Order: sequence, then C-alpha cells, then structure tokens
Amino acid sequence: EPAPVHGWSWGAFMLPVSFSIGNGAYLPLLSLIPIFGFFWSFVCGAKGYEWAQNAKTYFSVESFNEVMESWDRVGKFLFVMEIFMAIAVVNGLMTEETCYQILLALFG
Repeated sequence: EPAPVHGWSWGAFMLPVSFSIGNGAYLPLLSLIPIFGFFWSFVCGAKGYEWAQNAKTYFSVESFNEVMESWDRVGKFLFVMEIFMAIAVVNGLMTEETCYQILLALFG
C-alpha cells in the first residue's frame, strides 16, 4: 500500500484559507492575521499534509494522495503566476492595476 504524501504542500502554502476549509484543518486560518499570516503560510506549507491527514478521514491513501496532488497543482500554478506577474511589474511590462484585474478575473 502506498504511503501518504509528505513534504512541502504548495496548496497549503499558496491557499491556506481554502486549504483549511477544504480539508477541515483549521490551523491554516491563522494566516488571516496580518503580518503573522505571511510567516504562518510557510508553516502551512511545511505542515499542510500532516494537518490534512489528521483532520479528515479519507477512503484510502490513494484518495488522500490524489486530493493533495490537486492542491499542489493549483498551488504551484499560482506560485509561478505570481512570480511572472511580479517580474512583469518590476520590468514595467505590466501595471499593478493589470495584475489586480487578472487576479480578480481568476478568483472573482
């Protein structure tokens, strides 16, 4: 039987509030605290799998791994997108307003 995934959770790091609600692991909600939340997101990335595994009952290890892989895909996509947008803003290729409009279109 495969072991549950361990390591860095991109989903918990990039989307701690959604990850928290979706997995019933409520410690990531501390990321809502201003300033502290930025640092807490790194803790979420490091402990996300563990918290999700302990908080919610999954049918199997395979289903847990599939759910965590989905969170990781979204988290990695958002991370790369933020890097590209930051580089574009710094180099004058995109305005902050355009970045805001893109994020608003994606996340409503």
